[in-house]
Amino acid sequence: MVKLLLDSNVFYWYLVNPTKIGRAASNRLELAPKLYFSAASIFELTFKSQRLLRGKPALELPDNFGSIAIAAGMDEIPVRTEHSEAAKSFLGFEPGDPIDRMVLAQALHENAILLTADQKMLELGHDWIVDAQI
Repeated sequence: MVKLLLDSNVFYWYLVNPTKIGRAASNRLELAPKLYFSAASIFELTFKSQRLLRGKPALELPDNFGSIAIAAGMDEIPVRTEHSEAAKSFLGFEPGDPIDRMVLAQALHENAILLTADQKMLELGHDWIVDAQI
């Protein structure tokens, strides 16, 4: 079974605003036997929800977002040592964003398809990185 890992934005959209996900990606999500999210995504989304833009949180994140995802039937991929070591495969990728590198490494190590809307990830050209907005 191929795992379908949602990057941080797609994970958020899936649970909060699914209209941002494209039709083909939505079909892929519906047909997947199981959906996965990274523990690193919970960290990233929590961090973004604490940043302020014009006096408001940059992101409205429901309390216990990870628990909501698990209750919805998703599985968490924890950050493990082997993922951290695999992240060096992406050292040249977006030096300012270690969370994206971690999610890429997790997808690679877990033999997962990564569903993302991140143009820089898509431009890597790997067949296991799929556009969520198509």
